[in-house]
Amino acid sequence: TFQGQACHTARFIKGLDFTGKNVVVMGTGATAMGICPEIQKVAKHLTIFQGTPQWYVDIPNYHKVISDEEQWCMRHVPFYERWYRFQTLRHIVDFYTDVLTNGSDANKGLRETLTKYIQGKVQNDPELVKKMVPPHPPICTRMLVDNNWC
Repeated sequence: TFQGQACHTARFIKGLDFTGKNVVVMGTGATAMGICPEIQKVAKHLTIFQGTPQWYVDIPNYHKVISDEEQWCMRHVPFYERWYRFQTLRHIVDFYTDVLTNGSDANKGLRETLTKYIQGKVQNDPELVKKMVPPHPPICTRMLVDNNWC
């Protein structure tokens, strides 16, 4: 029987310390992809229960430091933050329409690229690849950002 603390990330317990503990995370969505790499650094052991595997991708410059000048613009220039975010992610939008069509060459190509990406992240371990590559086409659910997930 479980005797430890339990919490949902939406109601995270301030000060909860995972150092040296056995930790269980339910789910592999965006929140899990954000918190698990950090929990893994300090936990004795991290177990992740996955419902549905997710497509995820590395976005170049996602963690780029935003200059003081750009931060000033985001605070003082109307809609600058939205423009900045759009221009940072627009390379995704450039090919988005073709990729949205299941079975299209673009969708098949993205599936192949993302599958190879996942295979590389798990050192081509056949068991992990089988568990981590989603059965559904890319972009039929929200694409997640890889924060050093594995």
